Amino acid sequence: MYSSMYEIREFIQNLIETTSSVIEFDIYVVDSHLVRVAASGLFKKSIGQALPKGCANDYVIKNGKPLIIDSPNGSEICKTCPITAYGKCFNEYSIYYPIKNDVKCIGAITILSLTPKLKEKQIKMRDKLSIFAKKLGETILIKIKEKETKDRLLTVLNSISEGVVLTDYIGNILTYNSVMEEMIKDEQNIQNIFSENYFEYIMKDAKEYDKEFEVVLKYPIPNNRMFLSVKFINNSNEKIDILFVFKKKKELGNIAYKLLADASHLNINFDSIKGNSKLINEAKNLAAKAAGCESNILILGESGTGKEVFARAICKMSRRKNEPFIAINCAAIPENLLESELFGYEKGAFTGANKGGKPGKFELANGGTIFLDEVGDLSLHLQPKLLRVIERGELERVGGVKSIKLDVRIIAATNKDLEEMMKNGEFREDLFYRLCVIPIMIPPLRKRPEDIILLAEYFLGKYNEKFKKNIVSISEEVKKHLLLYNWPGNVRELENVIEYSVNMASTNILMPNCIPAKLNNNINSNKENNQCSSLKSMRKNCIEKLLLKYGNTFLGKQMIAKELGVSLSTLYRDIKRYNL
Repeated sequence: MYSSMYEIREFIQNLIETTSSVIEFDIYVVDSHLVRVAASGLFKKSIGQALPKGCANDYVIKNGKPLIIDSPNGSEICKTCPITAYGKCFNEYSIYYPIKNDVKCIGAITILSLTPKLKEKQIKMRDKLSIFAKKLGETILIKIKEKETKDRLLTVLNSISEGVVLTDYIGNILTYNSVMEEMIKDEQNIQNIFSENYFEYIMKDAKEYDKEFEVVLKYPIPNNRMFLSVKFINNSNEKIDILFVFKKKKELGNIAYKLLADASHLNINFDSIKGNSKLINEAKNLAAKAAGCESNILILGESGTGKEVFARAICKMSRRKNEPFIAINCAAIPENLLESELFGYEKGAFTGANKGGKPGKFELANGGTIFLDEVGDLSLHLQPKLLRVIERGELERVGGVKSIKLDVRIIAATNKDLEEMMKNGEFREDLFYRLCVIPIMIPPLRKRPEDIILLAEYFLGKYNEKFKKNIVSISEEVKKHLLLYNWPGNVRELENVIEYSVNMASTNILMPNCIPAKLNNNINSNKENNQCSSLKSMRKNCIEKLLLKYGNTFLGKQMIAKELGVSLSTLYRDIKRYNL
């Protein structure tokens, strides 16, 4: 393992050669392993070689104290020194000075004379040379600390998944991480990016945009698109350094996911879909199978049935679970904006466009899943463009000429009857079959009444926690109201009703006075319907008995009409209505 001094040996060598030429004496520096990391004069040829244990440098490093030897064999240390024993020591006069950090001695500096003439000069300059050696050691320590700080910074930068470059305020590169090197492929390419002209171009955009913006690089390939954010840092010298963070286009999906996608996606799975009815379990089982496939999925169901929850659960179980999930409601965006939202646009594509262009939802979802909600609301103008993206696996931005490769799984959803729309020429047949490879039908709530109370109790718990309430149960009368209601808004409407009721509740049990009026009105309406149904049933039974009494002949029907006090034509209508 190399010592900290060995790692800055080039700096120390330059320092030693410069100072040695000024003071005329030879200098060499050893590290804690006694390896000569730098030297001047005759000792340069021994750089990289280790001195033996027991030498004067070893003594200085172990004791951490300066040492002066005024002649060969001029010290007790020389008697046990292997260099002296081998007759290899030619030092006339030597000053040894330790290099100590806050913890230990990490090396030593030697200033020496090899001739009697230089010895005389060195003796006269002894005190000054000792101070000089001390300052030399301090300079080396400062450089070591700089190197350690830079290494720690680089360790942090290398832990970042984006390409990072740190420059000074005029664009001179201070350091960059390994990801940047992999992205740009070559150190010279990184230098080229921060050439004077290009640096000015980047900084102009950096001042214009507060957040991330798109840049086009020439390296390692022409038209290499990346996203860049710039941060200004005040350093210890009261100057400004600049941190550049580059993100590849394919990485942006993960960032966009964090910014655009609902964080609850991370916790949504098929257990999040509440219900034990046969219909909902069939839908969940089919969706779970579809999650393991790569084909496109079309989720069908009325508004409020939970189509997006199904889509997120499918994504969570798929191989793309760690990739972006981008949702867009095709009915919520004006038609003139939807194309650029889906496919993005280039710089200057239209008036008011972002100066750097903008990626669309498909680009943001690249590598992951895009959820096209309310796909039945796509205009006939946009349908062929979506079909082209699906069939070719690539797109062109609005105003662009370059094709962008895509790897996106599509989950679409609609509450419309697309097959009926195809018959009416409102939805393209070829697009329907591209989207509807695996259809999943989500049943309406009215067709799975056994799930209503289970869902209501789940939402009760949710809003108890949200509103800090302690409602322990739903009264039987309220349950009856919930079961008799038709739920045109499905699960979303049920959740809305429970949220309202929790807000209105004044006791720890949900009572009928807490629920919306429409549910109470529904009970009264059902009573009227039941009364009407009873009258119809009684009339039907009466006619049946009279038919048995008088017969089903024309004469018999005349007698029945007379007994009931109705016209013969009314009786015939009743017989047809009741299928008698």
